[in-house]
Amino acid sequence: MVICNPPYILIGNLSCLHIPELKTSWTRAKRECALLDVPGDLAIINDCSLLRTTKEYIDYVLGLTDENFWIGGTDTDTEGTWVWERTGEPVPMGVPFWHPYQPDGDADENKLTMATHGLFADGNENELYRFICQEYSD
Repeated sequence: MVICNPPYILIGNLSCLHIPELKTSWTRAKRECALLDVPGDLAIINDCSLLRTTKEYIDYVLGLTDENFWIGGTDTDTEGTWVWERTGEPVPMGVPFWHPYQPDGDADENKLTMATHGLFADGNENELYRFICQEYSD
């Protein structure tokens, strides 16, 4: 059984997440997650169930149907090679994670978002979006 420390909540019995009200750049979002009372990082979403239940929580509990959210993926080091920044592991590509025709930003969009439709899209790291922090046990 997963037990989350405040301010994180258990989403889909899969992961402890926190979605602050702040809109900010990807870099500051990452820093904000690390500064929580229980430090975390931008979320890693490698599971379709977690992707779906996170989107449902955002839509139906928070009522934020028109927001993009920063999560922890990047292709800054190698254009087109998406990895989770925290672990270096590959980000799942294509359906069912990515929106069709994404990623499409070339060198201008090197950070990962969960877009308004609930799928991955690339974004410019200076855009101001809300973000999803994830609690880690290590």
